[in-house]
Amino acid sequence: MEIFLGGIIIGLLLICLRLHYHKSKLQQKVELLEPLVESVENIRDILYYCETNPKLKYLYLSPTVNNLLGPNALRDHVQDPDKIFEIIHPDDYEILVKKILGTLNFNQPITVRLKNHLGEYIWSEEYATPVYKDGKYVVLMTNTVIKWGIN
Repeated sequence: MEIFLGGIIIGLLLICLRLHYHKSKLQQKVELLEPLVESVENIRDILYYCETNPKLKYLYLSPTVNNLLGPNALRDHVQDPDKIFEIIHPDDYEILVKKILGTLNFNQPITVRLKNHLGEYIWSEEYATPVYKDGKYVVLMTNTVIKWGIN
């Protein structure tokens, strides 16, 4: 019985040592990523990573969206990704639909107007990269630059 308990204790100690080793490695990786995360969170552009299939869903949307579109824009758009259809200029609606369907030419910048919280349209230029999984368009990664003032 004592040998059995001793084996269990040694086994638990080995598991604890392994967990501590993996925790230490993970902590090192987190520390390496901190400057990158800080840079992304504080960039002036709007960065987003958006699932397009099976439905529209932001996997990441930078907080800068609040500065450009208005307070709570980040929260509102993450909670309701279709909100983008409410703020797109009517003349640019078809561009947005093509972008989401993946039928747009992603080799060219995408220029659209978005309505901010004051009801004013601001011009944006977006550089988008489609992501495919098993040959199916599933995610859109973008860098959106506010190019021109209010129109």
